[in-house]
Amino acid sequence: FDPDLDTGDGEWKSGLTWGHGMIRRVTELRHYNKNLAVMISIGGWNEGSNKYSAMASTAAGRKEFVHSVLEFLAKYEFDGLDVDWEYPSMEAAGDADRKPGREHDKQDYVALLKELHEAFAPHGYILTASVSAGAPTIDRAYDVPQVSKYLDFINLMTYDFHGGWDNHTAHNAPLHPLPGATGVEKE
Repeated sequence: FDPDLDTGDGEWKSGLTWGHGMIRRVTELRHYNKNLAVMISIGGWNEGSNKYSAMASTAAGRKEFVHSVLEFLAKYEFDGLDVDWEYPSMEAAGDADRKPGREHDKQDYVALLKELHEAFAPHGYILTASVSAGAPTIDRAYDVPQVSKYLDFINLMTYDFHGGWDNHTAHNAPLHPLPGATGVEKE
């Protein structure tokens, strides 16, 4: 939200703090690691869901978004995009709690990812998504087989299983080996 924090700080070793020039600082890490892929993530809990729902609900909205993403990735030399829409088919403005929203978001989300995937292919850009780990949200928000076709990888937000607000991880369930797994120990 603050251009100086993202693109300011013209000198790499100026000593400025609080993220000055963060985009340039991160992309310049490629000088030290030629295999580094630098991506930008959009969305997140505080972004809410409503504006993504409105954008993805029309072909024109998706087209404008895809075009702006391509321009942004090229301008700032990013290697890809992580879509962190929290969450399709849920309603929320800002950091408000989510409640059921537009059911068509589930299909519109797939259309958005498909259009991004197709636009990214000629440039070799990476497309990922950060998605809920909760079954009720997954069932409402994602057509998992379709979404999987268009993403290079999926970031499952498992930190929601234990975020410091309780004293156990997930459901504190005992470990059960998967069929055919070896070396899994039960407690």
